[in-house]
Amino acid sequence: MRRNIIVTLFIAVISIAAISFGFVIQNISVSTLPGTGLPSLATSTTNSGTQSPTSEGINTQTIATTESALVSSGGFVTLTQVILNLNYVQASIESAAGPVQQEVSNFPPSIEGGTQFKVSFVMSNNPTLSEDETSISLSNFVVTTPGFTIVSVSPNPPVTLVPLIQSSEGLGNVSAAITLTIQAPNYTYDGSLVLGVTVS
Repeated sequence: MRRNIIVTLFIAVISIAAISFGFVIQNISVSTLPGTGLPSLATSTTNSGTQSPTSEGINTQTIATTESALVSSGGFVTLTQVILNLNYVQASIESAAGPVQQEVSNFPPSIEGGTQFKVSFVMSNNPTLSEDETSISLSNFVVTTPGFTIVSVSPNPPVTLVPLIQSSEGLGNVSAAITLTIQAPNYTYDGSLVLGVTVS
């Protein structure tokens, strides 16, 4: 009986010490040392509760998880339509470049998230009344859809468009092909893209 009490106390002391140092000892077997009556412990599994680093001191499991997250974080962007809003700053030139809201047809419907893509459209100086025939200027190209940003505009703004009568006399261009390079968001998006331009 006394021997069993000593063995039990010994196991308790070892367990408390293991817990204090963050170790978990599994599959403990108890026997006595031959001829001594003292307890002998045998363990089959010891786990410190932390992942062991490699020989280079880097946790390869953590690296693999991080790389996997980076690969899958790009998302996919689907554009259902592109709308161009015209901001006329003067009432006298309203409709000179067309209606205040126009739909753009030249754009890629699918883009990988985080990449750049191009949207192109033609703008013309087409006044509805002869007395409104004057040059107009296109500037301040913007994208108002959150997550998208304009990288560049070609040709460089401001873009001046002269009326048809001046264009026929070689005084400028009545139309201009505008190309916007746009940065897509780095996440999944499905919807419309809204652009804006100031006409003055």
